[in-house]
Amino acid sequence: MAIENTLQIKKRGCVLRLSADGITEISSYGMHDFFRDELATATKIVGGWNSHSKDYVLSIQSGSEYKTATFDEGVLGWTSFSSYKPSHAFSLSNVFYTFNSGKLYQHYLGPYARFYGVTYGSDVTIVLNSNPSVVKNFKTINYEGGAGWELESMVASSSDQTLPIGKYVFQDNLASLETQIWSNTFKRKEDKYFANLINNSPAVNGEILYGADMSGIKGFYSTVKMSISPITQFDTSATKKELFSVSSDVVESSY
Repeated sequence: MAIENTLQIKKRGCVLRLSADGITEISSYGMHDFFRDELATATKIVGGWNSHSKDYVLSIQSGSEYKTATFDEGVLGWTSFSSYKPSHAFSLSNVFYTFNSGKLYQHYLGPYARFYGVTYGSDVTIVLNSNPSVVKNFKTINYEGGAGWELESMVASSSDQTLPIGKYVFQDNLASLETQIWSNTFKRKEDKYFANLINNSPAVNGEILYGADMSGIKGFYSTVKMSISPITQFDTSATKKELFSVSSDVVESSY
């Protein structure tokens, strides 16, 4: 069901959708606290329907600060933040347009993550929390998707953290491959990417081994941030760098 209209209620700190099923609060879909706080200080709110990707774009602005979020009707949730600050947003003939600094821009024409002539990196934050009541050792980080993603950070509930992991680098000879095996980068096997986790936490009382002498991190759950560097301005071969899934091999902690 398409979003026909959205009312931003600043005083109540919520976002409402007016559609065939009446008025519903779409800010309550996992983002109630965010909109309550952001709308309280907003000086300008810009909304528009993106008919190209079939979602609703809402930009909450206060001076030079802004948060541009996307609501997906298909999953009934806010799926992402974007790095652009529109002054107006609208769709025409299934094409999405925005205004910025008095200029009209058509989206989805150039490389991904480039807005108003500026190219940005992208990142995704995931919480790995299977069996959240069990203390686990997170041993590896694995993902399915395009080459180029890096592990920016991984922090467990115990505050254990890992070293960052670099992106996969293609090697076309055996000597280079042997060197890569010992490097702290993602490896590729059967179109999946994986890497061992190296602990980067300071010593605590009672620990004999800590930091890089230990593999993995321990905790009930772990927060993972995957990122990809901006596409260079002249990279005309750049394609979509999708990230389908992120996982970790874990074992139950013995203590």
